[in-house]
Amino acid sequence: MSQHRNKDKISRDYTKFPNALWRLYPKLPKFKGDHASVYSFLLAMFNDKLGYSYPTIQQISFVCGRGKTRTKEIINDLEEYGLIKKRRTVNMNNVYVVNKPIEDKAEFYARFPNASREDTFKSGAVPTDRIEVEEKRMDIVF
Repeated sequence: MSQHRNKDKISRDYTKFPNALWRLYPKLPKFKGDHASVYSFLLAMFNDKLGYSYPTIQQISFVCGRGKTRTKEIINDLEEYGLIKKRRTVNMNNVYVVNKPIEDKAEFYARFPNASREDTFKSGAVPTDRIEVEEKRMDIVF
């Protein structure tokens, strides 16, 4: 028997994910699902007390299903796009400050003039305005 639940009623052990990473950032030339996956993992591992995430490259690679080289490229891209700030500790470990993505379209296009201006995802398959309408009608079924 399935139950209908409102997505806002999920109360524990989840990570809230910014929709801008699905709606705006795929318009950037290098941004792919891999980038959203790594960003999501860094966000999930964020330590509020310390103000950063600190998983190793090996941990990120394993969880996100990418090799170390590709993971490092993605981290560099995320930093280039202002989504994270990578720092080194005195022990030479990487830590990641996770930044909120730009959500305003005008601000996004001003920051990234090379982003696609089409009102579709990069694949051209699904217009973003349609997703917003569908999202309002959807119930999550568990």
